Amino acid sequence: MSLRCAISGEPISLDNAGDVVVTPSGHVCLKRLLLTKLSENGGVDPFSDGGRPLSEDELVTLAASGKNQGDVPPPPPSRISSFSGTLQQLAKEYDAVLLELFDTRKVLQDTRRELSQALYQNDAALRVVARISMERDAARQESQRFQAAAAASTGSSSAEDNGGAAPRKKARVETQELPLTNDIPTADLDTMLTEWEKLHKARRAKPKTTYSLPASWKVADSPSYHKSTCKGLTAVASSDSNIVTAGKDKQIMVYDTEKKSVGATFHPKCVVASLDAMPNDGSVWVVAACGQEARIYNSASEEVHASCNVGDTVVEVSGHPTNKHCCAVTKGGKLLLFRIGEKDMEHVSTFSSDQSMEYACGGMHPDGLLFAVGTTNGKIELWDLKNKNIGANLSVDNDDGVTKLAFSSSGYHFASAHQSGAVRVWDLRKNKILAELNVSGDQLLQSVTGIAFHPDGKYLAYGGTGGLHIVMLKEWKVTPIPDVKVASGIVWDSQWIASISSEARAVTFHTGGD
Repeated sequence: MSLRCAISGEPISLDNAGDVVVTPSGHVCLKRLLLTKLSENGGVDPFSDGGRPLSEDELVTLAASGKNQGDVPPPPPSRISSFSGTLQQLAKEYDAVLLELFDTRKVLQDTRRELSQALYQNDAALRVVARISMERDAARQESQRFQAAAAASTGSSSAEDNGGAAPRKKARVETQELPLTNDIPTADLDTMLTEWEKLHKARRAKPKTTYSLPASWKVADSPSYHKSTCKGLTAVASSDSNIVTAGKDKQIMVYDTEKKSVGATFHPKCVVASLDAMPNDGSVWVVAACGQEARIYNSASEEVHASCNVGDTVVEVSGHPTNKHCCAVTKGGKLLLFRIGEKDMEHVSTFSSDQSMEYACGGMHPDGLLFAVGTTNGKIELWDLKNKNIGANLSVDNDDGVTKLAFSSSGYHFASAHQSGAVRVWDLRKNKILAELNVSGDQLLQSVTGIAFHPDGKYLAYGGTGGLHIVMLKEWKVTPIPDVKVASGIVWDSQWIASISSEARAVTFHTGGD
């Protein structure tokens, strides 16, 4: 049987009688080391956590069987006393090192135990703080709702005291609830989730497309339905067979590509920076960014359906797949969600991150539960509307500001245009860049302000000052469309691709050549 000293950890031999002892706690030690330790700590058992005193009388001496005191070898002769003194000094120093190592090990063990307890307490405190913060935010929202309801009740009572002369419209505005912060009302979220399930199933069941790019392109049509004084178009969107454009003549036009006629004309009286279109029971909803207002137009009435002043410049608007909601991105770093009613639009939620960023553009995922926002410093925030937080933060190394965003119909990819003219294609499944376009080669565009995916998601078109280019995903071979000088905005149908110019009032349709 082999024994080891509980203090030094070295093997113990029982050949030297009286040099090996056992403490009352059952620890086997070299007697000289243990006595030295007792003299240092005032007679306290080094293996006891409670500071139990230990005396030499309580130690039990171990000896091998068949051995006695007579078998102990005699000390070395006095003729080598100087060498013996050297050995004794070395032995004392060795013992001191072993004792210090023992103390260090014990302190390390105690420190580890205290650290684990502190980490556990810190984790518990963080959970408590998070829960209290959630309860605080919920209490604030309930307080805001209660105050709004109380104000509405007071207004209604005053109207009744004045003979009921208060206008109905004013009473409706007063009862409107305040928008939530980084949250979505349950009813609206349920509507989005229901629509997501339908779109998700339809997208997965959709057969693979057989579309391929034509060998050559030609201009099929160039209708000019804006005023002759219009010096260029600022935004374009499509919905079914309708194309909606906004021009520098401060007008919005809805053009029916099947009937080849103007279906509606709106007069926002300002230059529209962004717009989007959604179907609405045979007509078209048009969402427009008009300065600090987000507006809804209905092609059936050619009037402003509703508007909301958000107190900040609106840089991008986007319709939601439910066709009952829309989003607006403000320059000050906010994402706003609106509910479209029969006669109004209600601001129901405001999303913003803790970091102060200047938003430049945005785009809605085809399933409606993810919204991407691009910033002027090259970062992209992916807002998860279902979980009500930022699902991912994407960025490039050179702080290249984002100018435009677009999702593919498959939902797996999205593209971002940047101030440098670069176009980056991202994989949402891995949150990484698949390809960087317009960064090298002979056919470079000076700037890129328009990007759009083909409805099947296999092709990407990007344009700006210098022309219009098309690229196939995975192969990344660039195909330019000839005779296009400026393509500031792009919409793509299964059979044609249309581009607008910031320098002309016509919409140019391109199809495959003969």
